[in-house]
Amino acid sequence: MIAKGISTTNSFLALDVTVEEVISKDEEFADIQEYVLYTEGKLDEPKTFQEAWNHPDPEERKKWREAIRKEFHDMIVRKVWRKTNKSSIPSHRGLIGCKWIFKKKKDGRYRARLCALGYSQIPGEDFMDTSSPVVDDVTVRIVIACMMIMGK
Repeated sequence: MIAKGISTTNSFLALDVTVEEVISKDEEFADIQEYVLYTEGKLDEPKTFQEAWNHPDPEERKKWREAIRKEFHDMIVRKVWRKTNKSSIPSHRGLIGCKWIFKKKKDGRYRARLCALGYSQIPGEDFMDTSSPVVDDVTVRIVIACMMIMGK
């Protein structure tokens, strides 16, 4: 709880109001209810593909299967992988495994994600280099400023 009248220090900023003055009891209770309902919903999320695909509730099973199909469709459209014969993989190399992650979103959507278990890769063997190109904020600002100066 943030107490009233605490002064600021070098490392902390204190408010001159109490939490009760900022948040009404009804709002606080609603937040707690929402949190409990949100965390309760996580208990029935499938942990494996089999649990999702063979869910005992027909409605849930249908929604999980739709989410799985959507994930596969999206991966095919984005060309995430290419089909290959297992025999074409060198014998000293292993396949990278994958894991399904299932989530029920707050808005009621069912999400299925197929995640590669990249931690099983060996640097220099399975991949040579990694990069994650990210534009610096300063660069973006400079480009915008140049465009404004040039009138574009």
